[in-house]
Amino acid sequence: MIQDFKDKHKGETCVVIGNGPSLEKTPLGHLTRKYTAFGANKIYGRDFIPEYWTCADSVMLTECIPWVINHPEFESDKFVPRDVPLPGSHQLNISIETGFSKDASEKVILGGTVTFVNLQLAWYMGFTTVLLVGVDHKYPKASIGGKAGYKFIAAGDDPDHFKLADGSPYFTPGHIYNRPELSANERYYAAAKLVFEQAGRKIVNLTPGSVLNVFEKQDWSKWL
Repeated sequence: MIQDFKDKHKGETCVVIGNGPSLEKTPLGHLTRKYTAFGANKIYGRDFIPEYWTCADSVMLTECIPWVINHPEFESDKFVPRDVPLPGSHQLNISIETGFSKDASEKVILGGTVTFVNLQLAWYMGFTTVLLVGVDHKYPKASIGGKAGYKFIAAGDDPDHFKLADGSPYFTPGHIYNRPELSANERYYAAAKLVFEQAGRKIVNLTPGSVLNVFEKQDWSKWL
C-alpha cells in the first residue's frame, strides 16, 4: 500500500533520475550508493536497479511492463497507474490537472513527465532534499517537426536519451511515443519548487548541461 511509504524517509536526501543523455556523464553509481534513488521507464536499460521505479505514461507502459514482468531480478518497489495489473506493484491514482499533490496515497498529478510524479512520491516519503540527475530538459530530435504533446514515430538514433547498455537507442525505431511539452513541464516543476521551499525543503538540479532553470543548479561533485 502506498500509505506504507508516508514519511518513510523523513529528513533524508534522495536522487531522482531522469533519462537524458547526460546520465552517461553522471557518476550514478556513486550517488546512488549514498542516496536513495528513484528511477523511471527504461532506467533498467543501464543495468541499474533503483530503490523505487515509476512508469506512468501510457506509451512507455506498453514497452516497460513486459520487460519488468520478464525480469524478476528487477526488485525495485514499483509504482504504476491503478489500471495496470503489474503483480506486486503499488497502484497510483494518476490525475490530469494543475498543481502538486502532497498526498500520493490519494493521487499524483502527471505533469507531463514521470519525473514530476517521482517528485510527488519523494515529497510523500518525507525526503528533505531531492537531487535531480539526467534531467536535461531538451529533446533536439523529438521536438522537431511536430506539435508538443502529440505522438510521433521514432526513427534512427535517439540523441534525446541515454543509450541502453547494449548500445541500442532508448526510443525504439518504429515505435510510437509522445512529444515533450517543455513549457508545461516547467510550470509543474515551478509548482513543485514552491511546495518544497514553503516547507523548508529543496530540489537541486545536478544535471550537467541541463537547460532546466527552475531549480538551483549545482555540481554533482559537491554531493559525493
